[in-house]
Amino acid sequence: MTNHVEVRQVSHKYGQLEALKKINMIFDGGEVTALIGPNGSGKSTLLRIIAGLEKPTEGAIIVDEKPRDPRDLRSIATLVFQRSVAFNTSVYDNLAYGLKLRGLGRSQMSEKVTDVLRMVGLEGFEKRRARRLSGGEQQRVSLARALAIDPEVLLLDEPSANLDPRSASVVENVITRVSHELGTTTILASHNMGQARRLASKVAVLEEGKIVDVSTSGDLLETFGRFQNIFSGHAVSGDSGITLIEIGNEVKLETTNTIRGPVTVSIRPEEIVVSKIPLQSSARNVFKGKVTEASDRGNNVQLKADVGREFTALITRKSFDEMQVTIGSDVYLVIKAQAIQVTEQ
Repeated sequence: MTNHVEVRQVSHKYGQLEALKKINMIFDGGEVTALIGPNGSGKSTLLRIIAGLEKPTEGAIIVDEKPRDPRDLRSIATLVFQRSVAFNTSVYDNLAYGLKLRGLGRSQMSEKVTDVLRMVGLEGFEKRRARRLSGGEQQRVSLARALAIDPEVLLLDEPSANLDPRSASVVENVITRVSHELGTTTILASHNMGQARRLASKVAVLEEGKIVDVSTSGDLLETFGRFQNIFSGHAVSGDSGITLIEIGNEVKLETTNTIRGPVTVSIRPEEIVVSKIPLQSSARNVFKGKVTEASDRGNNVQLKADVGREFTALITRKSFDEMQVTIGSDVYLVIKAQAIQVTEQ
């Protein structure tokens, strides 16, 4: 198995957009590393480059001390996407496809397919049509298809997003098993803080194409809290000395900061007040939106709400229960101007 994968001075552009900026990171064999950060921070792009699906604009991927081109990487790494893509055939044929390309005989293929389906809890599903399975079952088929070819590097993009609890639990157990028992180098991108804490021994935080923090999972709570609600925007003068920051989709934040021009905005989740009804408040930023996600954080609940841009808030479980919030509920987000951190780009 691969000892380690090194990302060395990797940058990547899509036209004029810098998706990655001088990334340096080592991923060790037998270890799960989580990549966390806001949407657009470069997590998926980094996974695609390591998987050999894209060639970096600059830099190199080094595997066991040897630079590898995309073709080499595709022979040792496989990427499981957030949204599963299944061939319109049987589960068996979906899993056997990659094995046929590698020249396995019929008996070897059958044995391998049986083994990986057992691993993901889908024994006996060989003859079922893959696209007729539930979303969670299809995602497990995608994971099984990746594992069937014995990858040295397993890459997962939001591996349990939108899955039912049963499928999410199976996926997490498989990730732990292949890394610890098989020594697979495992890298996953996730917004799920609890998942990163459970699975990863190392966590890398990406912000606007840069790795801004690397920590152990034990330090994740503090790290993750600092790097949510991060937006690029443009600051201009408003009325009465207020600064207006446009962060996209017609969402504007008001702050007392005096910076003008291109900026980066960050807001800690616990600084956002959530209410089911409009609040009488001196806060200058009040947005109405819908809850898109709710995640258990022990004594707290993490809510995501779409107000044109998606914000993450952290509220007490008591408040969550009293408001009776569900996915799709209308809520108001209240953010004081002083809670908005602004830095020049």
